[in-house]
This record gives sequence, C-alpha cells and structure tokens, in this order.
Amino acid sequence: MKRIPIYIALLACITLSSGCGRRMTQKGWYDYGNGIVNLSNVNNIQSKMSFTLVMIQTDNYGDNIEIDLVDEVAITKENIAIIKKGIKNNSGKWESVTGSCVISFDMFSLQLPFFDEYGLDCDDKGCIKLTEAWLETYSDLVDYIDPYRP
Repeated sequence: MKRIPIYIALLACITLSSGCGRRMTQKGWYDYGNGIVNLSNVNNIQSKMSFTLVMIQTDNYGDNIEIDLVDEVAITKENIAIIKKGIKNNSGKWESVTGSCVISFDMFSLQLPFFDEYGLDCDDKGCIKLTEAWLETYSDLVDYIDPYRP
C-alpha cells in the first residue's frame, strides 16, 4: 500500500516538470508554462513587440537616453533585423534593455519571456538570441495555425 503514494508522487513530478517547456506538443497544443492553448481552435493570431535600448549617455537632465528600436510592431524577420542592427550599431553604448513581446490568440494574450526566463544575459549576444527566440516561437505558432484558419 505504501508504494501507491510513491508512484503517484513520481507521476506528478514527471507531469509537472514536463509541462514547463514553452513549446508545442505533437498533438497541436502549445505549452506556455502556466497552461496550454489548443492551437487547432485558434482562428486569429497576432503579435506585437517593443524593444528599447537604455543608453549609458544621459541627457541634459541626467536621465539616460532611450532609443526605441521597434515600438509595438509585429514580430517579423524584418523587424528583428532592425533590432539586431540597432544592437550592433550601439554596441558598448547601452546599459540595459526594456521591451516586451505579446502573442494574441483570438481573445487570449500571451507575454513571451524576457532575458531571465530564457536564462540569457542582457548583452549584445543575449539580445540577439532573445529576439530570435521570439521570432522562432511566433513563426512556429503561425505555421501550425495557418492550415486551420477558415
């Protein structure tokens, strides 16, 4: 009888740890960490991202200058290229980054992870990897959902 609680606990651990991957499952569900979305029921998917470099240089008031590389634009290869170019052109001149990336499914919006959640450093290389991860996630979702759109 004591084996049953151990097996149940082991099964629960396996189930919980496998559900935190922020990935698509083989059956058309997207695991976003706090739940899952049935992609075959999604009719509309949109994206919006912003990415701002907070510069080391300050203005006349002592505030750090901010450069909006993109502001509330769709996640596309072209917009990711704008971010990459801005990062490379300002390498060594910025001290932090602000930004966000949201994917909307019909009536549900999902905030994609930022640096900490991907385990990335906030540096040139980390910024590029972050934006590429955003693009890959969105592209994978769109590729899956498109055949199901009416």
